[in-house]
Amino acid sequence: MEEQSLDTYPSDAPIIFNWQNEELLEAFFVELDKLGSGMINHISEIHPSDDDPTLLRLFMNDGIEVETTIENFASYMAPYPTVARQISEPSDGILHMKMSPYFEAFNPEEYAGEIHEEHIDTGDGGLETEEDSVTEEPIEEGENN
Repeated sequence: MEEQSLDTYPSDAPIIFNWQNEELLEAFFVELDKLGSGMINHISEIHPSDDDPTLLRLFMNDGIEVETTIENFASYMAPYPTVARQISEPSDGILHMKMSPYFEAFNPEEYAGEIHEEHIDTGDGGLETEEDSVTEEPIEEGENN
């Protein structure tokens, strides 16, 4: 990857934090290019996971926290605008943008081992679930909260 000065980056470009693996960064840039600038403008910060560098935590400009992967990043993030509109405002939690997007809301019961999830139907099939003490609340396509 070629070094660039700060004045060559767009002012609205996402900030990438603590990236250690240059090969994964290059793979991520390939996925990011597939996504297009319209969607990229929704992203504020990008953080790779310490435990799994292929897992990403994104902080979006609309306040939503997203978890996704480098592999298939563009296809997983493409429905983000539609999915984000379905999340109750404001919600503390993580929007998992993977094969079947779902929102994992943090609430006071989280400390008792319960996590509230809103499953999101993007029209492509099944919903992901978590097995451990989870309350599920599906969200239907087109529903606005």
